[in-house]
Amino acid sequence: MSEWANFRYPVEMPSPNNYGNAMFEVLLYEFKAGLNAYLASLGPSAPVKTLAEVIAFNEANKDKVMPYFGQERWCGDTSTAERCSRCRNKAAIPPSMESHIMKMKHSSAVLLSVALLVGCGENPPDTDACEHLQEGPASAITASANETGAPLVNNDHRRYDLSLIDGAGGKGGSVSFAVTEANDYTLFLTEIVPVNLKDANGQRIEVVASGTNSFECSEVERRHMFALPVGTYTLTFGPTMVGSLSLVIVGAEHED
Repeated sequence: MSEWANFRYPVEMPSPNNYGNAMFEVLLYEFKAGLNAYLASLGPSAPVKTLAEVIAFNEANKDKVMPYFGQERWCGDTSTAERCSRCRNKAAIPPSMESHIMKMKHSSAVLLSVALLVGCGENPPDTDACEHLQEGPASAITASANETGAPLVNNDHRRYDLSLIDGAGGKGGSVSFAVTEANDYTLFLTEIVPVNLKDANGQRIEVVASGTNSFECSEVERRHMFALPVGTYTLTFGPTMVGSLSLVIVGAEHED
């Protein structure tokens, strides 16, 4: 016996727009939960320890850190006082959400990297980097074709004007970076070029966060932040068509 089914075309499906608000609410809830969990894991020396402290810092420095946008996404479009209160009231996470918190830590670290960088030291890293990119002092160096014996750069409040050399596929070269204190270090570059960082054993170090441009100056074209223990590292640039670039390295707890 034959069985038939009737279909009506076009098939009517529920619109995904019907679920957009609910999905966005869940996203914000998980983000805030992961953010507070990540901040709590940073230890007593962290410049900020809760989402409420991040909001308060941003409000106190809004002319620099929020020149174009506010903080409405933290807890909704409300006043600052109510926003902070709502964030504190959501600190207790139900058991059903706990499994998601750990998954959010890495994303939270990346998304918060700029806020954490701004929160350290008397000047934001952008201010320090832009000052030295514009005013120096400066050292002119030529990248090495080999990692062994590469010229040294440092996080010493100095601009390094780096000349790249001819190589396979274009311009490139390596420099050496000696880390004497475990910290987060941000590389500010005046050109968009490929960058590879390796430790003394040749192991590649993954970037924690990357970004383009700066709210402080037009010289910055690219920035990369790395979490580095004590040791000697090799920075390799290229291949690229760019023949030269300037570099400033700023530690997360820099001092003027």
